Amino acid sequence: MLELRPSCEHCNKALPPASLWKGNNFLGNNPASTNIKHRPVDPATHAQFSAAIRGIPPERR
Repeated sequence: MLELRPSCEHCNKALPPASLWKGNNFLGNNPASTNIKHRPVDPATHAQFSAAIRGIPPERR
């Protein structure tokens, strides 16, 4: 289970509740829904991503 933290893991700087880490991707713009959306993943991109973190134990990710 992930632990929610109100600060940056790297510098311990407080994060504002409305921080946008990935563009305009936040609940205010995209509210939660019960509708299922199909979002296909590019296998090559996912393989590259998973290879980068595969050697890191889950508790250290």
